[in-house]
Amino acid sequence: MQRPYRAIIVVTLLAAGAALAAGCTHWRHKNPEEHAAYMVEKTTKKLDLNAPQIAKLNVLRDQILAVAKEHKQVHATMHKDVLSLFSQPTFDRQGVTNMVSERTKTVNEKAPAIINAFGDFYDSLDAKQQAKLKEFLEDRMEHFGAGMHGTD
Repeated sequence: MQRPYRAIIVVTLLAAGAALAAGCTHWRHKNPEEHAAYMVEKTTKKLDLNAPQIAKLNVLRDQILAVAKEHKQVHATMHKDVLSLFSQPTFDRQGVTNMVSERTKTVNEKAPAIINAFGDFYDSLDAKQQAKLKEFLEDRMEHFGAGMHGTD
């Protein structure tokens, strides 16, 4: 896969994930923080986490919430910028390239902290807990269409 194409896909998926975390709350959760607290509680029960594991999960939660909050703050501006591209007589290729570059830069800056927090949490799990988490993630990916387009 060509590098620019891969970068666009990664940026789009991570931006969508951050938007989902920032704006999508279950009907019983009034804000992302409540939803995150619910997910930590649910994960703690499902995986039977101990105190050090819960602490690592909370670090991951905080990292994700920080990125989601930042994304929510720039979301309205991004919408205006994208819509402005379609109000011109010609397509502003350089403008789109600049937007993608800016989002890629943000992803590249924020991803390591989230990856490290997830890695610390995952590495703290025993084999049984890792298997449960893997099973849950497989179910979620299947539910949200990760198996689409013949990649099952």
